[in-house]
Amino acid sequence: MNDYPIYAYRTISDSKKIKVTTYGLLIVLAALFQASSPPFFTIKGTSPDFVIILLILSSTILRHRHALAWSFGAGLLLDLLSSGPIGISALALTFATYVSSVGGVGLFRTTYAWSIGTVAICTLVYYLITISFLTVHGVSIDWATTIIRIIPSTTIYNSVIAALLYGPIRRIAQTTNRNRYYSYGQPHE
Repeated sequence: MNDYPIYAYRTISDSKKIKVTTYGLLIVLAALFQASSPPFFTIKGTSPDFVIILLILSSTILRHRHALAWSFGAGLLLDLLSSGPIGISALALTFATYVSSVGGVGLFRTTYAWSIGTVAICTLVYYLITISFLTVHGVSIDWATTIIRIIPSTTIYNSVIAALLYGPIRRIAQTTNRNRYYSYGQPHE
């Protein structure tokens, strides 16, 4: 046997709890930050979508199998924090996360360039779905201005923010995905 006390080991369920708690807390903080920060981060009428960035980067880095459920929940939280119709952000975020999860295989999926490019593509998908649903709900949208001016600038802005956040999100992924068993710094077999 070993000489380590039983309480020194982090079990599989403890590791999963840490990952779920960390990820859930990050999503809630990103949603609150996104809902309250537009006056401070607006550049030429656009503000970054921190929730999209977090979901897509974590989907490409972590390959999280519950990413669609997380994106739906985050979308509902965004809908509750905004004045728009309930469900539009949830559906748009879920579909954008699905697009990010089906793209890329193996080695290229977790690279820096792939992750930033995926954020750009998924931002386009998110906004096209959102404005389509808003139009169906009777909200008047100037499609030409939105497609020519707002969506490209938001896509670039989200890509720049994603490039800055890639390192910290990758660090969180590495921290929460370590060996499942620890005994005072030595992995247990």
